Amino acid sequence: MDVLTMILVALAGAASVLLALVGLPKLLEMHGDLPYDSVGSRLVAWSAFAALMVAIASLAGGLGWNATMWAAALLFLGFAALWDVYDLITRRIPRGRRPDS
Repeated sequence: MDVLTMILVALAGAASVLLALVGLPKLLEMHGDLPYDSVGSRLVAWSAFAALMVAIASLAGGLGWNATMWAAALLFLGFAALWDVYDLITRRIPRGRRPDS
């Protein structure tokens, strides 16, 4: 993989973090569909992020990965999502308030 492709993949990964994990929960809250601090909102965001990362990986040559590499990547994404949901559930933040407000 050349340097330009690596840069484009890194930028696409950063954009998918911003779009799926930051922008999507805020958009869902703005439209009144799901609160920002809800488990449903986080699961939708992580599912969208996983789909974007799989698409980016497949465009960047990830289709040449063996089954073990795909399983490891999806296992890592699943672990990160479960950790985020567990952290959200166990935090003592009143519902409807963001931690930074």
